[in-house]
Amino acid sequence: MNDRLGEAMASFTREGVPFKQIVAQSLLTPSCGLGTLSPDAAVQVLQLLSELSGKVRSRYAV
Repeated sequence: MNDRLGEAMASFTREGVPFKQIVAQSLLTPSCGLGTLSPDAAVQVLQLLSELSGKVRSRYAV
């Protein structure tokens, strides 16, 4: 997922929006359906999302 971030933001950066600005002003969220998971599974999803956020912030120095 972390590696796909650049690909996903390419259309914005081609239009002149600085990549670091996009990362700094973005919010990572889980996909729909989190409420249908068991409490343990939902916690795991949120932990993974938190780890991904940390990796993105570290990688792009945000």
